[in-house]
Amino acid sequence: MATGALRLAAIPEGHAASSPAAALLHRPAHTPRKDDVGGSRKWRHDAGDGGSRKRRAVAAAGGGAMRGRLLRAWRGGWSCGRGRATVAGEAQRREKPPWRVLFFGTDGFAAEILRALRVARDLGPDPLVDRLEVVTLQSPPLKGHAVKKYAEQFLLPVYLWPETGPCENFDVGVVASFGRLLSKDLILKFPYGVLNVHPSCLPRWRGPAPIVHTVLHGDPVTGVTIMQIRPKRFDVGPIIRQETFAVPARCSAKELESLLSKLGADMLVAVLQNLPECLRNKKEQLKEGVTLAPKVTVSMSYVQWEEQTSEQVLQMHRALGAMMPLQTLWMGTVVKLLDLVDVDTGLPG
Repeated sequence: MATGALRLAAIPEGHAASSPAAALLHRPAHTPRKDDVGGSRKWRHDAGDGGSRKRRAVAAAGGGAMRGRLLRAWRGGWSCGRGRATVAGEAQRREKPPWRVLFFGTDGFAAEILRALRVARDLGPDPLVDRLEVVTLQSPPLKGHAVKKYAEQFLLPVYLWPETGPCENFDVGVVASFGRLLSKDLILKFPYGVLNVHPSCLPRWRGPAPIVHTVLHGDPVTGVTIMQIRPKRFDVGPIIRQETFAVPARCSAKELESLLSKLGADMLVAVLQNLPECLRNKKEQLKEGVTLAPKVTVSMSYVQWEEQTSEQVLQMHRALGAMMPLQTLWMGTVVKLLDLVDVDTGLPG
């Protein structure tokens, strides 16, 4: 359809239009004259029946906001259905499932969240999700992101950031381990905003590496937070749902990631089952207890024997060992520590 053309919902002859917008569209095909009488917008035309009778079709604009919407729709094309009109190409807001979800993510934690969304789309006659597409980052050659591999395996449409596809056609965005700030304009394209599945009990461990910092600092308890994204800053939005999780003894960051990803997937599904109510009950984060979880760097892997206890060194190994070996100086030479053993238990660190 050419830009600026109208798409009209069929209204049987003799039936009244179901909305002001439809009334405007359902005027007769004669050339109109527009009059402004006392501030009211009216369309007037001759009936064309050979007599002096005239009929007037009045479209109640409903105030400046409605007039603006009618004007935008006139320019961009109408799509009428279920008693309301929307601008062409714009998704109609849904009040209940199934939801149309655009997912943003990269790593193994995010892939588990994506798996839960895909299952929610494919299970049963009443799916929780009926449209699922993916935005991920460009991955290094020969080492694809887990999310991209999963999406391709199950034939999900994939966009490489900053491409996002037609965001207007989705109800809600979901972010997990994405590592990029979303703009305000992008967030506002989703009727229900963008949800973030974050593996910590916010406001503790805001940032890109919460699981690593949980293990590195020996936290006995962590958790998962479902929050609503806000632009310009990471992990500061209101909390929609939060659950705690006891960190198992001698648990590595890799093991904890697997456990928290399953918890986060279950929590997200629970939120999507009653999304409007969950959003109404969201709460702002506490101002106390804020800690940051900055990106992991090689400098974090250097052991300082004079300053750290043996337990702290073991925690470093559990936190970082899956990504990089610990390093230390031995007689002026950098030595990589490929494995550690807890002498009290005889078990690997």
